[in-house]
Order: sequence, then C-alpha cells, then structure tokens
Amino acid sequence: MDAAADGYRALMRSHAPAASAAIEALAPLAMSHDGSANLHRALGDAYMRTGRFQKAIEEYNRAVAVQQPVAAALSTRYGKL
Repeated sequence: MDAAADGYRALMRSHAPAASAAIEALAPLAMSHDGSANLHRALGDAYMRTGRFQKAIEEYNRAVAVQQPVAAALSTRYGKL
C-alpha cells in the first residue's frame, strides 16, 4: 500500500489534474486499509490539490492518528534502541 500511495503522490506532483482520479482510487483504499498512514497522506494531498481543504485536513489527521510512533518504528527497523 505504501508503494501505491507513493506512486499516486508522484503522479499528482507531475500531473496535478490527476488529483480527482486519485481521490476516486485512494478513498476506497484508505477506507479498506485504515491503518495505512501513507494512504491517508496521499488522499489528503489529492484533496488539497482539488481545493477540498477540510477533507484534506481530516485525512492528514487520520494519518497522524494511525502512524506508528517514531521510536517504535526505529526499534522495529534497527532493533532495540
């Protein structure tokens, strides 16, 4: 899911009009994979590019809520700190 979210974000950076189509694709993905902070961030970016700022803020807040704390992420990646 992270690779898909990164791909959509790259697409929107290079082709801004793709944001509307990205919303259609990302919204169901974000709902079905609610624990993916990266999907919620990508969806928030798409909402921002289409001027739907309140929806963007909601998605960014969801991303923060489900994001793994930094220390836990580092210990998972590099072993115990």
